[in-house]
Amino acid sequence: MSPQKKKTDEKIEPEVQANPEVQAKPDGKVEPNVQKESDESGKKVVQPVKFADIDAGVDLGTQMKNIKGLLDVPMKISVRLGGTILSIQELLNVGPGSVLTLDNVAGGSVEVLVNNKIFARGEIVVVDDNFGVRIISLVSSEELVRKMGGE
Repeated sequence: MSPQKKKTDEKIEPEVQANPEVQAKPDGKVEPNVQKESDESGKKVVQPVKFADIDAGVDLGTQMKNIKGLLDVPMKISVRLGGTILSIQELLNVGPGSVLTLDNVAGGSVEVLVNNKIFARGEIVVVDDNFGVRIISLVSSEELVRKMGGE
């Protein structure tokens, strides 16, 4: 007869190594183990985070190397000829052969958009058998930064 194995009710606990950077809470959540200071009244004192100065120790050569890594990032360029506002009824009546009158005059400037933000203004030209845009003016860098911030 073979010996029978005894059944035990012992729970096997996983081996947990102590991590001094985190602290387990009674509810099972883990949070960083941070030294907390309190003032005389017992309220927690918040200490501001100190970051190194962004420009500290970064020379122009390093900045140019960082920018070079972005030079091949594709940017969507589009040209806006003009626009118009139509009611829903007018839009439903649009079909083949319909002409939409735009708010830009013939020969007027067009907007050159980079990632849907106005970058420049120009005029339509024909190059060989293709349309093109001759840049007339660039948007000022201050205006460009303002528009990129969320307009």
